[in-house]
Amino acid sequence: MANEKIIVEPEGGATGEHSMFIGRFSPPHEGHFKLMQTVLDEGGKIFIAIRDTPLSDKDPYTFEQRAEKFLEHFKDYLEGDTIAIGLIPNIKEVCYGRRVGWAVRQINLDEKTEAISATKIRKGNG
Repeated sequence: MANEKIIVEPEGGATGEHSMFIGRFSPPHEGHFKLMQTVLDEGGKIFIAIRDTPLSDKDPYTFEQRAEKFLEHFKDYLEGDTIAIGLIPNIKEVCYGRRVGWAVRQINLDEKTEAISATKIRKGNG
């Protein structure tokens, strides 16, 4: 791997345009999977950017544990460069100037999926 912080680097590197999903994903859950599946179903590629958060009650999972959940769920997409997963700093905001060459897109899911809460899952109520 070119970068030891990238757990999944497609063979030959990630090529083409990807949709990026930034989050703590603590833990990855059905809402995250369904959101990302939307792009995959459109024929797109995804980059899962997992924030590097210190272990705590709010973030009890390591980067490797969170990445493994995505690898297990999206195992059918691991050939080629459809999915890449990487560790990013614990960012506080995403900033951009004008005409940056990419867009910010909100994907709305069904009400049941939107109601999924990682906090409730961590507390055993999800």
